[in-house]
Amino acid sequence: MIGLLRARLARRAGASRSWLRPVRWIWRLPERGLPDALRLRLLSRWIAWRTAAVLVLLWPLTGASWPVWPALALPLLDLVLWLTVLPEPLRLAVRTAGLGEEIRRMNAHSLPRYALGFDPDRGRNGRIPARDSEPAPTHFGEPLGVFPTRLPPPQAPSDRRPVTPATPWTGNGRAASEVKWTGHSLVLSGATGALVQVNLEQPGHDAGSRLAARPTELVWLKEHRVGEYRDEFSILLLDATGRRLATMAATGFDEQYIRRIAAAARLDWNAYEVALPRELPGRGLVHRMFPPRRGHVWVRGL
Repeated sequence: MIGLLRARLARRAGASRSWLRPVRWIWRLPERGLPDALRLRLLSRWIAWRTAAVLVLLWPLTGASWPVWPALALPLLDLVLWLTVLPEPLRLAVRTAGLGEEIRRMNAHSLPRYALGFDPDRGRNGRIPARDSEPAPTHFGEPLGVFPTRLPPPQAPSDRRPVTPATPWTGNGRAASEVKWTGHSLVLSGATGALVQVNLEQPGHDAGSRLAARPTELVWLKEHRVGEYRDEFSILLLDATGRRLATMAATGFDEQYIRRIAAAARLDWNAYEVALPRELPGRGLVHRMFPPRRGHVWVRGL
């Protein structure tokens, strides 16, 4: 009887404090054992938010005549400090450590077959290990182009009907989108008319390129959304620092042909495959592994 009473009281106490969950992190110090750079960042944020919260709570009790808005500006100043003021190596170390911790948390709540590794020395902020990788060759290749193919609809595991061969995807007498190496320029063209063309044979002489820098790496990305029977494919062009210059939807393209184009254009090739929950646009694991550079270009596919 006493045990039952204690359980009820504990549930009521937990329910009475449930409204505090969104702000509870303000009062909780960063966990010990985190990487030094990440713990320093979290500690700085904790000090800013806690100081602001204390000042806001004391303001009506003290009858102070000073305005309360400077206290509310403390978290914003902390954010600006870590985004622009502090040395870039420290900010990069924070982002790399944060990405590693996110992957660790994901692995703790996922099935073993979905567990991800982490290499902090790859890319801008670290990456998961590539499924396939090939360095850029020393010479340019012959012209080559590839169009998407019409793929059969995704099938549930219980649907065992025969899959028909893929057929070329065409519309109005022309392909909807294309990836092409002309012998001197890499061209990505989308179904909506979006076009990226960059001269890789003579970089610096291609004034018409829409990209912010010369691409040095082509990434093939396959994203599987856990609980769904479909995959998302993307082609990413990255600069020498690992930032994303352009993204193209790659549904219907053949991975091996895209790999051949990367070799012909003398670009590093990396293929990644990840299983992830649904993420908000501009957030999540993929966005942090391949951060977009200012001027990033979207090329819509089919």
